[in-house]
Amino acid sequence: ATAERVIAVSSNRDFAKRQNPLYFLDLNAISPSSARVNDELFAKSAPDIRLIDGGIIGGPPNLKDDGTWSRPSVVVSGPNDLRDAQRSGAHLAEVLNVRHINTTVGSASGLKMCFAAINKGFTALALQSLTTAHALGVVDELQQHMTEFSPRLGLQMNGSLQNMPPKAYRWILEMVEIAKTFEEDGGFSRDENLFHPMTEIYRLVTDGTELAREDTWGCRAVDE
Repeated sequence: ATAERVIAVSSNRDFAKRQNPLYFLDLNAISPSSARVNDELFAKSAPDIRLIDGGIIGGPPNLKDDGTWSRPSVVVSGPNDLRDAQRSGAHLAEVLNVRHINTTVGSASGLKMCFAAINKGFTALALQSLTTAHALGVVDELQQHMTEFSPRLGLQMNGSLQNMPPKAYRWILEMVEIAKTFEEDGGFSRDENLFHPMTEIYRLVTDGTELAREDTWGCRAVDE
């Protein structure tokens, strides 16, 4: 939808007055096939706009104690390089921590999908495990054993579940895009794909619980 709006605006006569080409950096969490569809759309309807396929990996920027910033990785791919954009593309790429991984549209989106599958897939598994342990009356014992035998995984489990609820509504469609990626690019069948049911897990959190109304960050726009 965003791509179509950008293309529509580009038909305005004022757009033709631009001295430098417009770069459109698409950082939505989409499958490689969705990225390729957008690329074909721009090539056909707005060839003067330079589309860059991309994705954000990591948490939001954070000022560290030493005065430097921790930044997410903005992975991009395709024939267009943000560093070539006039007048300050190279500077913007440095500030955003952009990493151009190759010249194939869909590669960056695919990398984002694979990373998100591990990260958010783990959160869905943790949610089901802890919910079931609670129903069985053994949630404290599960937490104790995680601390004893998998302490790092236990910390990740608790942290991810604490921060997930207000973002679950946005993860529903992301699970759909991950499922598409695994089937279309990974070669898995629908029956082999774990992410169709994970879509329903995040839909349950969003529509069927009070958790989604919580605001653990003070802002629902934060993502990993």
